[in-house]
Amino acid sequence: MGSWGTAIFSDDVAADVRSDWREGILDRILPEELTAKLVHSYAAQADDPDDGVVFWLALAAARKRCTRAWRNNGSKCWTGYE
Repeated sequence: MGSWGTAIFSDDVAADVRSDWREGILDRILPEELTAKLVHSYAAQADDPDDGVVFWLALAAARKRCTRAWRNNGSKCWTGYE
């Protein structure tokens, strides 16, 4: 795994989490369900002393975008990705 900058998604783990989140949202998986799925899928990284911080920050950032889209247009969060 590697990183190439200081931004949240400038890391392999973070970029993968964001990609998996986006795919799940586009597949119309509810955010709560998708969160549980990603926590399970990335269990090793989530528990790692280094990658754990990256995983949780990336997941939080992805969820934040979803929440913001929900509040802005009153629809499901996947509208922010279409």
